[in-house]
Amino acid sequence: MFVYKNAWEAIVSYLQEIETKVVFGLPSDDLDILDAMKSSDIQFVITKDQRNAVFMGTGYARTSNSLGVCIVGKGPAFTNTLTGLLEAKSQHVPLLMIGLGTGNDRMGMRAFQEADQMAMIQSLTKWSYRIEHMDRLIWALEKGVFLASNGVPGPVYLELPENLVLSEVKQQTPFQQRKRLSILPSEPELAYSLEMISEAKRPVLLVGGGLKQSNSNKMIEKLAEKLGAALFVTASGRGIVNEQHPLFCGLSGLYTVESMQEVWKQTDLIITLGSRLEETATFYWDTCSQDTKVIQVNVELDDFAVQFPGIYLWGEGGEVTRYWLSHLQEVSERADWVQKIHSLQSKNDQQTQSIFQSLSSSEDVHVAELLSTIQQLQDQPVTYIQENGLHDMWGYFYPYLQLKSEDEVLVPSEQTSLGFGAVASLGVKWAHPDRAVVAIVGDGAFNMLQTDWSTVIESKLPIFFLVLKNGGYGWLQYQLQQKELDSYGYNFLTLQDEWTHSNPVGWSYFEIKEKQQIHSTLTQALKHYRQGKTVVVEAHVKMNDVPKEIQSVYSVAPM
Repeated sequence: MFVYKNAWEAIVSYLQEIETKVVFGLPSDDLDILDAMKSSDIQFVITKDQRNAVFMGTGYARTSNSLGVCIVGKGPAFTNTLTGLLEAKSQHVPLLMIGLGTGNDRMGMRAFQEADQMAMIQSLTKWSYRIEHMDRLIWALEKGVFLASNGVPGPVYLELPENLVLSEVKQQTPFQQRKRLSILPSEPELAYSLEMISEAKRPVLLVGGGLKQSNSNKMIEKLAEKLGAALFVTASGRGIVNEQHPLFCGLSGLYTVESMQEVWKQTDLIITLGSRLEETATFYWDTCSQDTKVIQVNVELDDFAVQFPGIYLWGEGGEVTRYWLSHLQEVSERADWVQKIHSLQSKNDQQTQSIFQSLSSSEDVHVAELLSTIQQLQDQPVTYIQENGLHDMWGYFYPYLQLKSEDEVLVPSEQTSLGFGAVASLGVKWAHPDRAVVAIVGDGAFNMLQTDWSTVIESKLPIFFLVLKNGGYGWLQYQLQQKELDSYGYNFLTLQDEWTHSNPVGWSYFEIKEKQQIHSTLTQALKHYRQGKTVVVEAHVKMNDVPKEIQSVYSVAPM
């Protein structure tokens, strides 16, 4: 038996045992957690905003396949995390948040910052538990991490009553290691899915964010080849497959480029792996034939979209993909379908070239040209970070942002939490400090990072920010103008800069106002970045610089 002198020492010991490298958060006033960590090799990234701590932990967990860990205080410190937890749950990331709560000895007596935190957090976590006795602490840690990591990953919350934090904790047995279980559907269900696949003539394979870290040896691309299937991803599924693969057709739903919408009209079978088929992922599905069937593979029962006909396979997409690869035969009669896919891809290439030609004749700075240039100038694999603003949408329409085989991407969930990408970029950089991180964000989202800009700079982990500047909340302003409401005095833009860049210390600032500056400025900015500096490039873009596919979409926020 080993005895820890307080709860924080036990927590730090457990985090070390499961190989935690970094923790994000803002500790409570007593700073006892920092005292417990001083002898460990865990890095505590102290943020200025608790929501940002959870955003960073989510970005870290999403791109590292590791547990994200956040530590915060109570009351308003706790409530500041709720938006972050909403994003973490929607992202399906394994995240452990530990917070303080009012002590048992003062609960219900209007204690300082007392709040019913457990009631507020239950819908945002897989599991939440208040540790009323310190002999349950180690059990709660092990159970929480197990639940966060298995099934559909998600956030868990453990609450420490203030009056018990400094109590002794006894460890009776060695710590349990973090485990990950696998799930496979039943043999009859898998056999039936094989029949459906074999009978299909024009299959589509749609990959969602639930397959992050599940595409070992490029088996999803191999499955697409074996099926002769058009290969699509959802927004959250980007980075899982090689977007330069011959069968890759872009993003599904709202982000399907015009030329590839024909695929959805003609398909007779849609196979979805790890997708909840949320609204924006299924735009244009109303053009599918009524006879089109859907095979859905998910590890969470609540993720199945039962409004679509077909079968539901309850299991991990990676395991099901391996099964299919080992049991399916290549179907030669799908050659016409593959030829059709290639024909539509060629049409999309021609349309893209035509758009670039049209943009080149304009004097304005265009987002598509910025994206094209920043990609051409990369000399190593990149993790791109996307946001959810008006001009960011160009990056969702393939091939304006095209991921190479070793590139990765982090995008907001369907919650489209403003500022998530900008803030989570630091968590991504902590996960991969030697990897290039390029965040493509709107100025409205970038302003959400202001409270933790010093955290970014003090980390000395360089990030490249390409800020698409239109003066504020472009998506709302665009809709305002479309509805002709701007003449009534409403405005979502600002007339002056909210971001101070007159004297950057520890980072570099660049500005693009004219088209002829794009290549030279981005080249110079990347030179600074490769020298180890965080870089901000503000590119001035016009409000009407919007992909044509979403110019008439007003009622659904893009994601």
